[in-house]
Parts: sequence; C-alpha cells; structure tokens
Amino acid sequence: MIWDWERKLIEGRLKPFKGRSLKMTDKSKQSKTLKQLQEENELLRIRVAYLEKLEALAQKKSQTKKKPS
Repeated sequence: MIWDWERKLIEGRLKPFKGRSLKMTDKSKQSKTLKQLQEENELLRIRVAYLEKLEALAQKKSQTKKKPS
C-alpha cells in the first residue's frame, strides 16, 4: 500500500495535502463540543437534584399539615 502511494506521488498522480488534516480540525471541534456537553450535563444533574429535593420537602410539608397532632 505504501509502495503504491509512493509510486503515485512520484508519477504526479497523488498530490501531497497542504494544510491541516481534516481529522485534526474535527477533533478540536469535537473536544470543544464534548466539553460543552459535559458542562451542560453537570448543570442538568444539579438542577434535577435540586428539583427532587424541593419536591421532597414540599411533600413532607404537606404531610405534616394534613396530620393534626
């Protein structure tokens, strides 16, 4: 395979790529996107935990009002 690429390059049928690799640019975009998604996921987990705690407190408060001592 490498011999074939070298032969094509020498014959002029294969042009060397100038500039950055597409894979490298995709990885940097992916890492930024991944970082953003991880941050968003953490915020959503915090919000869910907060809402669950708030709901539990509201239920506890309503139960104590219903039971006269």
